[in-house]
Amino acid sequence: MHEIITNFDKASETYEKFGSVQQEAAEITFEMLKKSNFCPHFTLELGCGPGNYTKMIAKGFPNSNILAIDASEKMIKLAQKNANFTNTKYLVGNAENVDEIVKEQKFDLITSNATFQWIHEKNILFQKLKQILNRSGIMLFSSFGPKTFCELDFALNKLDFAIEIPSQGFADELIYKKLINEIFKNSGLEITKKFITKKYENLFELLKTIKQTGTQGQKNKLIWTKNKILKLEEFYLKSFGEIIATYEIIFVKCSIS
Repeated sequence: MHEIITNFDKASETYEKFGSVQQEAAEITFEMLKKSNFCPHFTLELGCGPGNYTKMIAKGFPNSNILAIDASEKMIKLAQKNANFTNTKYLVGNAENVDEIVKEQKFDLITSNATFQWIHEKNILFQKLKQILNRSGIMLFSSFGPKTFCELDFALNKLDFAIEIPSQGFADELIYKKLINEIFKNSGLEITKKFITKKYENLFELLKTIKQTGTQGQKNKLIWTKNKILKLEEFYLKSFGEIIATYEIIFVKCSIS
């Protein structure tokens, strides 16, 4: 997790420029929230990043008291600049330690955009979130799924390059369904997903986007030499006809009745 936080620290200045998919996921998540006809008084956002989703919540629910946390101090500073609202408070903290951060406080809405894929022990996190979610409260989040970057994963495997795509370890909708049904029980669980495909001028632009959004995951053994990039790009074009990347986004909504 420390290395993932470091990645996002480094990507804080470029995240907004390259994070178009994360922005689209935030917009969809917020639309789901608005359709819920729900007006939370206390809101907790986990993994607020540069504050793009935070801004939507703060403007859409001006009467809600929002606590936004992120493990990256640089992201928090950026969020404070981008989404500076009187109803929003920011704290540096790891979502996995949410119980220590919020103490005894409870929330009507717990929400997150493109963060939960990085949480390894989701069962422990969900148990903690259940304890701080008010009765009739809502938990709503988006998370990248395991089919994200499936084209890149396919090409790397075929060429026997010693690298693992982080999304291979992301939870799918079945894992989320099982965990939430076990922990939240009669939660009115709703799960949907969306596939977004982006085109890139060349392979370097795709790799640059991954790096500049901090989504490269843990350190891997592959050294990106010019020859390896050219070889991978040649195979990529032969297999798919163009440089594309699929993003799988899973949207989860549940509550405590």
